Amino acid sequence: MFEKIAIIADEKNPRAVEFQKKLWASSGKVIFIPQDADLIAAAGGDGFLMKTIHKYHELQKPFFGLNFGHKGYLLNEVKKISTEDLFTKEISIFNFPIFEFWGKDTSGNKFKGVFMGDLYFNRVTEESGESCRLNISINGRKIVENMTGDGVVVCSALGSTAYFFNAGGPALHPLLPVLGIAPLLAAPDHAKLVLPNSVEILIQAVEPDKRRVVVTNDNVDLHKNILWVKIRRFGALFALGFWEDHDFIETIVKKILKKG
Repeated sequence: MFEKIAIIADEKNPRAVEFQKKLWASSGKVIFIPQDADLIAAAGGDGFLMKTIHKYHELQKPFFGLNFGHKGYLLNEVKKISTEDLFTKEISIFNFPIFEFWGKDTSGNKFKGVFMGDLYFNRVTEESGESCRLNISINGRKIVENMTGDGVVVCSALGSTAYFFNAGGPALHPLLPVLGIAPLLAAPDHAKLVLPNSVEILIQAVEPDKRRVVVTNDNVDLHKNILWVKIRRFGALFALGFWEDHDFIETIVKKILKKG
């Protein structure tokens, strides 16, 4: 059970904001300051939950997503929720890995960051419109050379239902200790991969001044004109809560495969 819960709502989502105000008014246990909370609840869609986790994960508090979006694969349904449910209904907490990345751009600037869902490499289209060309290495061994297309996505199991799934990759059970790699509109001989999440991945841009590439982590930060990026599992974890009766497989079937 949680004594104090901070409710953070997507300001662009009127239903989420209304729900936030309702909870603030109905219980003294619902607070404004995440630093003082036992649980941080994010009201919005999957993307807003990810942004909330990015902003507050260093507090080492568990997160709880409330679905005011579309599919809400990472979220809990709120159609019949009451304030009391948040304090009395059993919530199961799962720990998920954080992944770090670091790299360099064509101006020699270094950058770094983390992702929980996916890291998305994409070609720059506003000038030349050239496809990007990438080399991919796993644990120091080059496995893909001169892959030409729109880009590539690297995802955690938790993040597999976003860009990775749209690129033709499988929807992965979120508790699997894996990383997925999928090319974006590349030649069909470049397969989608699912690898142990202990691997280190290197992605290099070929002809980076002509075929410019940007990378974004969970749609939070954007790094332009990359030369190379390395990816590996970070030592830290983040905690995400679901109602006790939540079933990950049922969620995949109903929300992702659209059956049942």
